[in-house]
Amino acid sequence: MTDKIFSYQISVPDGCMAKTVVTPIKALSQNPHIRTFCEGLTRLAKDRNLNSTDMRVLIYIAGIIEYENILDISQAELAKQMEIVQPEISKSIKKLCELDYLRIIGKVGRQNIYKLSPHFAFKSRAKNYRTMCNDWDEVEDT
Repeated sequence: MTDKIFSYQISVPDGCMAKTVVTPIKALSQNPHIRTFCEGLTRLAKDRNLNSTDMRVLIYIAGIIEYENILDISQAELAKQMEIVQPEISKSIKKLCELDYLRIIGKVGRQNIYKLSPHFAFKSRAKNYRTMCNDWDEVEDT
């Protein structure tokens, strides 16, 4: 398969023109990616409780989450990778948990395992999205 991007034009009944770009799935899967959502990004942009460090940490986390939105990294390692002092990482993660962008879902030794809200970003199969959101919302309601 070539790295060619195909473009198609679609006529819309009311006389408007819609344009879409289709790329082969294989080309997408060669680069790690997540899905982000307008609602989550809008919430983030409007959230006055977050400072710039909190936003940087959240965006970095979205970039390194594992399948099913799992974050399995120590705060010390996250601080090292982001070149931010560990106490600042700790404050940001605590705030992100309080604001429900992140949740602690377990522990390995002394290290917390986190899950990123699927309402903000999503790294899984598309068919799992609704289930992950429902599971997230059910925990919130209890």
